[in-house]
Amino acid sequence: MGKSLNNPLDFKNCIAYPGLFNAHDHLLGTYLPRVGRGPYLSWKPWDDDLKTSDLYQERSMLTNAHIYQISYYRQILSGVTTVCDHIPHIVHKDFLGGSFVRIIKEYCLAHEISSYELKWGDDHKVEIERAKKKNIPFITHLEEGFDEESKQGTEILHRKKGIFKNSVLVHCVSCSLEDIKLIAKQKASMVWCPNSNYYMFNQTAKIKDFIEQGVNVCLGTDSPMSGSVNLFAELQFAQKTYQKLYGSKISPKLLFKMITINPAKAFRLDQQLGTIEEGKLADILILKKSKEVDPYKKVVNANTEDIEMLWKEGVPLYFKEEYYSKLPKAILQNYEKVCLESKGGKITAYLIGKPHLLKKKINESVNFKKELEFIPII
Repeated sequence: MGKSLNNPLDFKNCIAYPGLFNAHDHLLGTYLPRVGRGPYLSWKPWDDDLKTSDLYQERSMLTNAHIYQISYYRQILSGVTTVCDHIPHIVHKDFLGGSFVRIIKEYCLAHEISSYELKWGDDHKVEIERAKKKNIPFITHLEEGFDEESKQGTEILHRKKGIFKNSVLVHCVSCSLEDIKLIAKQKASMVWCPNSNYYMFNQTAKIKDFIEQGVNVCLGTDSPMSGSVNLFAELQFAQKTYQKLYGSKISPKLLFKMITINPAKAFRLDQQLGTIEEGKLADILILKKSKEVDPYKKVVNANTEDIEMLWKEGVPLYFKEEYYSKLPKAILQNYEKVCLESKGGKITAYLIGKPHLLKKKINESVNFKKELEFIPII
């Protein structure tokens, strides 16, 4: 367990949750606005549009280090302490040690199972066998599209013996009921990214079938260049999407599990993360109580203004101004006071690191005042 604060803090009228887990993101894509002219038949034409856009050129003016720092604040301000950055290890290896949030380190991967996939990692067979041998996740996009090749993705991956208990299968937008039953039988996990799916395809996975078949379903934001601004926004989009698709409400408790214990299980980290209990890492999100008495509805409908404090391994990442005088003076030099714009008005709080300097560097890099919704510093 991480080091804890020595002095007690008063959290009356608050609720404690485990730090949230964003099960799918591409942190180098932490930029705005979204890009695209969908709906598309597959992810590939969206990626082509992205890489030929003026915004892509603008983003390239920033260093990778700055983009990763932006991504940390995006996660923190939606209660996230752990994120899966689906990218080859060589891309983010230099940023893992300096990350404020926890980026998953141990995994094997493919970009997708198609002839036009990006070449991430080693050969599929090598990555799959390595994941089995090390008992670590094997992560891949699966059936991210509706062209004939995308729709054969589950069958092809199964022939490669890549659907198994360590598999983390992302999107699955064109998976049939037969595909879903196979995924369930093999005890693989699935990551739902409904906002990105609708933006790119105007459709999403048959999520009710995944749930009813007993698949371990997680929730992810995907990159904000196609997906949600942050995990809070994704939760709220997921609620509305389920209601629209099925005419009934999805259980708030189930959504909560999709951002806590379910991804902890999927990424083989449930002995350290996903719940608050003795022996696990001290990742804790404190939300202010409201008229909403159901604690699961509270977190599913939360916004940044509801966060009182967020810890990773006992170290505060964010806290409201009222807690400043109650924290050890020795650590306060690690934080900057910020004024944040939120739906409920302005928030005065403290963020770890140097967010003001980061915003200055961003503006200098692009040569104008760049507004990014996930760092709403006034």
